[in-house]
Amino acid sequence: MSYEIHGAGCAVVVCDLCRARGAIGDRDWREGRPSASGGAQHLCRNCRQHAVWCEEHHAYHAPDSLHRCACKECGGLYTSVVKARINYCPSCLRQRPPAPIAVPQRSALQRALAHIFHHHS
Repeated sequence: MSYEIHGAGCAVVVCDLCRARGAIGDRDWREGRPSASGGAQHLCRNCRQHAVWCEEHHAYHAPDSLHRCACKECGGLYTSVVKARINYCPSCLRQRPPAPIAVPQRSALQRALAHIFHHHS
């Protein structure tokens, strides 16, 4: 819910993350992705800088907050920190093979420079 009525029918916009209130039409407020119910979500300037979209809940979360999700492997519920972006429960996570370590590739510029310096030395 991004809008509230206050006083004598005065509507305000409410940040869906921190619940701060502001004037409708204030350029510091941005409309975000729609919620699960299809309604617009709004973020204040401060929350917009660090909010993380959660596809599971169709909502914005603070990066350090906890949320409950269904494991992509077994479907069991688990709780994790949002910024960790964990998709598996602890049990399934232990059973998964370790992620391969990506070896950084040399850029075309680095290869060209190495070729130039190799031939001029």
